[in-house]
Amino acid sequence: MAANVTPIQDSKLLSAIALLVKGCQKLESELGIRQNTSAVLQQALDEVQETQKSLNQQKKALSAVRQNFQVSDRLAKKTISNCRLRLAMLYGQEFNADWEKVGFPDHSTAVPESLEKRQALLLSLEKHFQYTPLQESKDMEATAEACRSAWSEVNESRIVIEKETKLRTKAVRARNKARLMLKKRYRSLIVELGVLISPDDPKWREFGLNPPARKRRTKLEMETAAEASIEDDRPLEAAEGEPPPPGDEEAVEDPEMDAVPAEPAKEQDEPEPMATPPEPEPVIEPETEPAAPPAPVEEPESTPPASRAGPAKGANKRRPTAQLELLLPSDLPSETKELSETGEVESAETDAPF
Repeated sequence: MAANVTPIQDSKLLSAIALLVKGCQKLESELGIRQNTSAVLQQALDEVQETQKSLNQQKKALSAVRQNFQVSDRLAKKTISNCRLRLAMLYGQEFNADWEKVGFPDHSTAVPESLEKRQALLLSLEKHFQYTPLQESKDMEATAEACRSAWSEVNESRIVIEKETKLRTKAVRARNKARLMLKKRYRSLIVELGVLISPDDPKWREFGLNPPARKRRTKLEMETAAEASIEDDRPLEAAEGEPPPPGDEEAVEDPEMDAVPAEPAKEQDEPEPMATPPEPEPVIEPETEPAAPPAPVEEPESTPPASRAGPAKGANKRRPTAQLELLLPSDLPSETKELSETGEVESAETDAPF
């Protein structure tokens, strides 16, 4: 019955069992409950409560014994320290063979840190003062009797602690056993109710339980909600008589376009093939008649003697050359210009070449 999970915490488990007991007292005769009756459940509940109470008492007792042990242990440390001060007056502060004969461990005159070593040292000091009573000091409380008393108190406290620890462990095991039996009764009653009443019967509420059918209905509702969310993610179809939204013209069906086969859609990722350019047509040049050779140009008349005499001062720096222009008969002017050696422009009449 996944709808009713067994409580883990003790307080919730005890509360759930109390509700089961009330439900059994009210409906066990009507439903015919035979195995997990109210008396059986109440007995299991009482056993858990009693074992828990016993465990709490054992915890308190163990705590008190530990406090007594700490007091006796402090007394034992003080007794060893008093004996050490008394022997230091006789053997000195430094560790030597006399300290070793007394029984101080680890080549040191300090109080041992281990409990076992402190108890062993108390017995050694008791024997030492018994063999050498002159070294005892009642004023300093360094006597064989004081060492024996301190050892006895520590030893008794230690024994009591071990005893109480065992009792506490036994109480924990008894409590765990009773709690496990209570959980089994809880599950057993749920199974028995599942046989006696239907999963959707409201009588489950009388026992403080959830109807098992509620879990199944909730799961079905969750599956339905998941399917509805998936359908909501799909694009909505355009309603009849309403214009399609922009960009969704293809979603509207047109009866006239049914007869026309639709062109297959082109894939966006595949690029369109590039059109090859047409080959250029050969250009036929028209035949032309050869041009007539240019007419000979007559040389200009010789310059006068005055111009041959020589250029003026500074004229030798830049002496432009004479340029002859070839003119066609149609463009030949009546007068031509020429440059003299002196750089002056003179106009001369020329006759037409024709």
